[in-house]
Amino acid sequence: MPFCPNCGSSLPCTCACSAGTIRIIYDDVDERKIERDMGNAEKAEKQNRLDTARRYYRNIIEEIGDDKNYESIKKEAEQAIKNINKAQNFSNEAKTLYDQYKYEEALTLINVALSYSQNNSNDWNRKAIILEELKRYEESNDCYEKSLRLDKSDIVIENRAIMIKKWSIKLSEEKNYEKALTS
Repeated sequence: MPFCPNCGSSLPCTCACSAGTIRIIYDDVDERKIERDMGNAEKAEKQNRLDTARRYYRNIIEEIGDDKNYESIKKEAEQAIKNINKAQNFSNEAKTLYDQYKYEEALTLINVALSYSQNNSNDWNRKAIILEELKRYEESNDCYEKSLRLDKSDIVIENRAIMIKKWSIKLSEEKNYEKALTS
């Protein structure tokens, strides 16, 4: 709860501080640090730096401590960590199935991973690769685009270029020249 450094009453108060303005001081919680850490955690998650994201979320939980005024933010950070862990487990299982040429099963699991964490560029790239193996090029392209919106990774750009080449060949074999030129 913020309080006035001059009179000690909760804000807003009516006194004027010695500097002529009221400065807000929070008991133990630094809201700017929490906001900064939340932004950094979300950015790290998009870039698939999951250990870093978890560390920022843990910092938020530690900063808040037992302060009831920030309970919803604390719960949000705790849930984010759980979601990252679940998404990572499903994503790893999807990769294992992909490596075993079980593409339909891999697709099911990567969809589950994305249901827990839709902002992971690596998982969108993985889904695009799986769809490419299933020759579902249009869907694959959409996933590559989502991945690139989250993080402009060179590997995703290369993967997408390879997929577009395969897609174009498939369309030209089907004599679908108009679609091949616009993809």
